[in-house]
Amino acid sequence: LILEQILADFVDFTDSNRVLELEEKNKQIKKEIRDLQEHFDRESLDKFNQILLNMYFDEEVEKNVNYVKEDREADGFAFSFNPLRQRLTVKRNDKVDPNQEKVQISFIPGSLARRTHMQI
Repeated sequence: LILEQILADFVDFTDSNRVLELEEKNKQIKKEIRDLQEHFDRESLDKFNQILLNMYFDEEVEKNVNYVKEDREADGFAFSFNPLRQRLTVKRNDKVDPNQEKVQISFIPGSLARRTHMQI
């Protein structure tokens, strides 16, 4: 009953026109983001990701940092940068199910050192 009363009060105070306006604006922004993503030059983005990966696998760093060597040896290890979200996704091939073939998964590195290194 208390929850129902609170929700009823909330509805009474809500400007439904404003809510509809914001929902419409949200749809437009999502459409703009989808349009931007569709127009990215995939080849340039792939080249950028490869440059990031090459920087991460720098020979001098690999000699001194064990996890870089481990990552190089990991099957399918890759970076995928999303410019719109400014997010770097780390991927590798792995078995999600033991009875299944390896698939590429996204993961968050468990080591804080790894995460910091990737961010830099």
